[in-house]
Amino acid sequence: MYNVPSYSYPYYVDSSSYSPRTSQNSHQQVLEALLAGIKGEASAVDFYSRLAQSAPNQRHKKAIQQALEDKYVHLKQFTDLFVTLTGQRRSIRLNK
Repeated sequence: MYNVPSYSYPYYVDSSSYSPRTSQNSHQQVLEALLAGIKGEASAVDFYSRLAQSAPNQRHKKAIQQALEDKYVHLKQFTDLFVTLTGQRRSIRLNK
């Protein structure tokens, strides 16, 4: 009727294929990902701000400004998390 593959139970994972991460390495990866997120959101804020200024009408401008507000929220969340983890604030330079 149905061909159901058989699996042995309990399921075991061969842990030799995984490389252990040190706490320091993992923490550094999280911080790098947060910085990348901060830069991405800051870039999006810049883009949406400029886009809103050149919107063809109020309806489009309002829609763009709503998206811009979301980007500000994301930027603040990423920045707050980075400050919480490091105690540092960083200034981000955007490449235009």
